Formats: sequence, C-alpha cells, structure tokens
Amino acid sequence: MFAHQQLLGLVVASLSADPVLSSGPVLRQRRRAMAEGEQQLVVVGLGRSLAQTIVMRGAPLDWQTILAVEYVARCGASLNPDEAVAPLITAGHAALVGSSALSAAGFQVDPNPTIDWDQQEADERIGACTAQYVVRHRTSDAHLNA
Repeated sequence: MFAHQQLLGLVVASLSADPVLSSGPVLRQRRRAMAEGEQQLVVVGLGRSLAQTIVMRGAPLDWQTILAVEYVARCGASLNPDEAVAPLITAGHAALVGSSALSAAGFQVDPNPTIDWDQQEADERIGACTAQYVVRHRTSDAHLNA
C-alpha cells in the first residue's frame, strides 16, 4: 500500500477511536460544509511531502509529510466558536501523538503542531481550527509503499 494512503487510514482510525471525536464523522476527504444536524466534523488530509535526497541507489527515502487535521464544531449563542472546537483539538492531539498504531507502522508524529483558527458566523456559529503536524516516515527508493 502507498505509504501516504496508509498514513491517512491510520490517522482516521486513531481519531475515530477517541470517544470525544467519534460523535461526529472523521473524514478522509476535503469537505468544509457540515451536514444538517452534525455538531462536529473532523477532516484529515495531506499537505506537502518531502523526501530527503538519496545518496546512493537502494538507500531508503526519509519523508517529512505535512498532515492537516481540520476540526469543526457548532455552538450556540452562549459559547464562543473557539471554545466549542477546543475539546476536539485537545482530544485529536492526544490521539495522534499517543497513537501506538502510527508508531508501530513507522510513522512518527512531531508533537508540535501549527494551529490556524477560523470562525464562521452564519445562522449557527461555527468554530474551526486546522492543526498541521510533521510526520516522519521511511520508504524504499524503489517504490513508495510502506
């Protein structure tokens, strides 16, 4: 299996297993709009992935892949949108950094994410945040499979 696809699958599984995150969908596709009635949404995607230069043929490729996890939560008038999404970010961070499935598969998640905040006010207030992590992993130079 292509290593980057395996990474996404393991991240979705790790986030879906967390009780705080499992009350809403954890998706592996880029979709911003929440379905009617959903209170939270998590979207996992990949950003840029850089392999270190190979010194000689046959040496493994060492990758640094950007993993983007977007957390979205609705809130009522009594709560700020950033407060509504905060429990998702906290649970997601713990699930990713502490994932034994990721580490067993050779993926090392850097525990220092970059976080971008967003708020949307419409009929219902929505808080959103995207956490970006650097994930280090290795593949053969002959193929990009895990």
